[in-house]
Amino acid sequence: MQDADQTPFRAIDDIGLRLPVGMTLPVDAELEAMVKRLAGVTRGTGIVMAAREIAADPSSTLRTVLALLKLLVFGRAQQTIDEVESGAARLGCKSGCAWCCHQSVEATIPEAILVAAHLADPFDPRSRRILENADRFRSLDERERRRTGSPCALLAEDNRCSVHDDRLLMCQAMMASAALQGADAPVKLFLNAQYSSSAIRRACAASCATSGCRRTWSSSRRRWPPSSGIPR
Repeated sequence: MQDADQTPFRAIDDIGLRLPVGMTLPVDAELEAMVKRLAGVTRGTGIVMAAREIAADPSSTLRTVLALLKLLVFGRAQQTIDEVESGAARLGCKSGCAWCCHQSVEATIPEAILVAAHLADPFDPRSRRILENADRFRSLDERERRRTGSPCALLAEDNRCSVHDDRLLMCQAMMASAALQGADAPVKLFLNAQYSSSAIRRACAASCATSGCRRTWSSSRRRWPPSSGIPR
């Protein structure tokens, strides 16, 4: 294991941190410092990993980005999610709970590519549902889409995600209280996981840009379910 003093680190002052919707200000100073440190280490590590892969094979840009997403972003984010889960009272997340599958979440291009890989079969019924949702939601704003009550097109009949291992980062980081799920009262969200996960993703995108993979992440913020069809 690498010594802490030798861990690659790159400051994130130029990319900053984004707050999840609903997170109150000011952000706890200790939490903000922890997230900045985590993002800085992720960025530094990403630069080293991406540079090594691109140097070995200059044509491996997309493969490198997807590997960093799975190994670095998803891996680091899961550690943070596990920590939040261990200290979250009345957390309602469990297999078969589909509350978050009725929300709109942000997706980057690499994440959409991972999902699209599950939909290679043109006869896959999920592909049809995505296209139908795209037509249905294209003219609706965020509030109107919520009012439809429609779940993600990738939600299976047993209320489980059909692409669970490659689901979007914000799907992984979205957690809610057990007591209020399905009730009329507002649902309590545990936003620290989203805050940390978003910072990790931004840091990885910045490290890829430094290594020449900028185009793969550019214009990457998208809402899911998509309003323009299946990503190709």
